[in-house]
Amino acid sequence: MKAVTFLDREQLKLEIIYQYYMHDLGQAEIARRYSISRSYVSKLLIEARKEGLVEIKINKPLISENEPERILRERYGLKHVMIVGHTNDGESMGDALNNYLNNILNDGDIIGVAWGKTLWDSSKKLHAYKPYKNLTVVQLCGGVSFIKSSTYASEVVTNYAKAFGTEPYLLPLPAIVENYEFKKAFLKEDNISKVMDLINNVNIAVFTVGKLGGKSALVRSGYISETEIEKLIAGGAIGEICTHVVNGEGKVCDQSLEDRSTSISLSNLKKCLCKIAVVAGVERTASLKAALRAGYINVLIIGQVIADKLISGHDE
Repeated sequence: MKAVTFLDREQLKLEIIYQYYMHDLGQAEIARRYSISRSYVSKLLIEARKEGLVEIKINKPLISENEPERILRERYGLKHVMIVGHTNDGESMGDALNNYLNNILNDGDIIGVAWGKTLWDSSKKLHAYKPYKNLTVVQLCGGVSFIKSSTYASEVVTNYAKAFGTEPYLLPLPAIVENYEFKKAFLKEDNISKVMDLINNVNIAVFTVGKLGGKSALVRSGYISETEIEKLIAGGAIGEICTHVVNGEGKVCDQSLEDRSTSISLSNLKKCLCKIAVVAGVERTASLKAALRAGYINVLIIGQVIADKLISGHDE
């Protein structure tokens, strides 16, 4: 048994913290060892938390789960599913996204974000619950150009950086470059190389999925012609994930197109620890199912209509 007389109050507090949190000793045992009352042990532990000597973090988000969310989580082997009412409103999904992010974020995390209207709308609702240190926010996919309706490529990543108190890392490249030789040349540039290194090491990715067709951003931007789209669809393509054109199993449909992509690779996306898909629009159900089958998603935020389609097994 240790003699309390040799410890001043602050030293005793530190000793008790160490024994209680690091050695998992109970308060009664600590009281016996230090010849003090159990109530005094409890008092010092409370003081330690108030003074910031101890920081308690719950890593599992405190988000309740309803029955449809449980069904989808278990069916697709996901960490978490959030069904956000009968809406396709990105801002409503942003509340759920913000709550989830603030429950899982740690100092030093690298967050990668894609682009699109849904991600733009949801990013407007982001705000930090507490200060974070050394967070990095990086654009996951090259942007698009020559398009009438914006895809918010830089705006989304900028919103994330502002929300969590850091600076954005932009990827100043087209989503799909003209040829593979151009891509290799671009990636040799020092600043772009540094951004790509961040992209390939993200531990939290936030993205959406898209339906392949004439209204796709990749078509409207001129990267893929409508004739090429028709050939891709005839070959089994059903959608895009971070600008990668995929089939119903989430596999790349055209390697020559893939070689020109400037986005995070699908293999690196799959390896990411936290892969959050925010999906609005029932027309994206088939693409979403492909991404789920391939393991590109482990956290899902969707509206009730898409949830019903996933549960029933219908794509559209």
